[in-house]
Amino acid sequence: MSKVFQSMRIAFRALRVNKLRSILTMLGIIIGVGAVIAMVSIGSGAAADFCDSRFARATNPDAAAFEQLARSLHRWPSPLH
Repeated sequence: MSKVFQSMRIAFRALRVNKLRSILTMLGIIIGVGAVIAMVSIGSGAAADFCDSRFARATNPDAAAFEQLARSLHRWPSPLH
């Protein structure tokens, strides 16, 4: 157990000594995660908007069935999750 506390003490000391480096690293991680979330949200919204606008005026049964299929496929979870 003392090795864990010693390792934590060394890690916190390194963070305290390298303040700018630590802040820039955290900022980079925050910006990167935010950018990924924004891009996934924009892509998902664009796909949903495309499906809504493309098949909103579907009058024949085949187009309506395709619309239902497209909507159900759009709600599947991503394979990356």
